[in-house]
Amino acid sequence: MRTNHLVAKVLAVVAVAAMSSTTAFTQQSTVVYSNVETPLNQTFSAGDSIFTQREFGDEVKFSLDLLGDGVKTLTEFQFDYLGNFTDVGVGLARIYFNTAVGNAPELTNIIFESAQFSLANGFNSVAFTLDQAIPDEAVSFTWTVRFVAEGSVGLVLYDPPTIGESANDIWFNDVDNGWQLRQLDGGATAANFGAVVSAVPEPGTISLFALTFLGLFAGRFYTGRKN
Repeated sequence: MRTNHLVAKVLAVVAVAAMSSTTAFTQQSTVVYSNVETPLNQTFSAGDSIFTQREFGDEVKFSLDLLGDGVKTLTEFQFDYLGNFTDVGVGLARIYFNTAVGNAPELTNIIFESAQFSLANGFNSVAFTLDQAIPDEAVSFTWTVRFVAEGSVGLVLYDPPTIGESANDIWFNDVDNGWQLRQLDGGATAANFGAVVSAVPEPGTISLFALTFLGLFAGRFYTGRKN
């Protein structure tokens, strides 16, 4: 009886340690893209008055090597915008993955789409919590917004990114011609929007490893007690 009680205690410690490992690791998300250090004091808007079809955004490369090998999961996405409108405004955000740099965003490659969110006037930051594995075939990522408001709502420009990379252009979904790459002021103004993206290696993988290791330890401990 005493031995069984001891085994039960060891297995309880194993379970708690495995859960603690998962929780601790989940909290240790790493920023894989950041462009919020140097504002250019400019914004880019899809247009004035009511616009509902003009989706636009920035193609970026995450620094995924910061996370090591294995499955990686996006955990947070944040961007800045500036509103100047007179009626209720709403927005929608997306993240696409690209299989090659310079590929236009494709609906089949959406890995995150937000619920519709309310807009506010002035300078604002919007943050979303994610739980999305990054596809192995992803080479770059395009994050976009679509604003609906009577007035002007624009993304805030920053440059250069401090983590990750972004080319000097933006994607703009023209209602007549589809997705197009555009530059600002003929390329004189860096076309990079303010955003921060974080990710972690797959927590489940870490938890499974911890549970297996501690389980083996418990088994060896139990064998040692019997001998």
